[in-house]
Amino acid sequence: MNLYELGEEQYVNGQYEKAYSYFKESYENGEEVTSSLNYMGCCQFGLENYSSAIELFDEVLKLTLWERAFINKGRVYLKLGNYNEAFALFNKARMINPFNEDVYFYLGVYFDKIEDYESSKSYYEKALDLNINDPNVHLNLGVAHMRLGNYTCAYEEFCISLMDEDTKVDSIYNLGYTLLKLGRYDEAINYLTQYLELEPNDFNAMDDMAYIHSKLGDLEKCLEFLRKMQLLKPNDERTQKKIEFALRKRSSIEG
Repeated sequence: MNLYELGEEQYVNGQYEKAYSYFKESYENGEEVTSSLNYMGCCQFGLENYSSAIELFDEVLKLTLWERAFINKGRVYLKLGNYNEAFALFNKARMINPFNEDVYFYLGVYFDKIEDYESSKSYYEKALDLNINDPNVHLNLGVAHMRLGNYTCAYEEFCISLMDEDTKVDSIYNLGYTLLKLGRYDEAINYLTQYLELEPNDFNAMDDMAYIHSKLGDLEKCLEFLRKMQLLKPNDERTQKKIEFALRKRSSIEG
């Protein structure tokens, strides 16, 4: 493999420092100059060196008005919470190449950030029109449906994103939560149990399980999850109130 290919291999594995050194050497050797610079920016983004990432994407844009560099620079601004700048960059990318599905994906992310969920959904759907097989878009579209209260549609999208290893864990949780909202509690328990095996300290998943068991009348199981939550966040007042409510409910039943 050449330097550029070695960099790609390390980048895919999340080894951003190693990847950066390969891409830097590739760039300095005049190999894949534009792409190497772009990847260098992505590595700095992955390392949370946001100013360096922006500078590198700007260097790419001095060489060529490539939509990928506009998208990546927009991703940095999204992370920094500079949503107006991110939106402008994504629109520049769309003007250069309206057939790049990532443009629409990140516009969907932008509208999610500003809580315009209808627009977010619309852009994810446009991304899928260009690439129906992208699991990340299906996952995010499911979240958009969920935010809009379209739980059946959300469930369908999460079932698709569940099939890919990269989105599997998030899909398992979202399927559990969606089934909870649909009142399909036994199925929800199944997915949330799977999720907690993978993420045993997830506070929200425990809260969901406590809620389901309360609805099913299993107050002991409900209290079990609430006490686990209390261990994670000892000073959380909402959890303490839920415990007190469950204890009162149990006492009234026991009579």
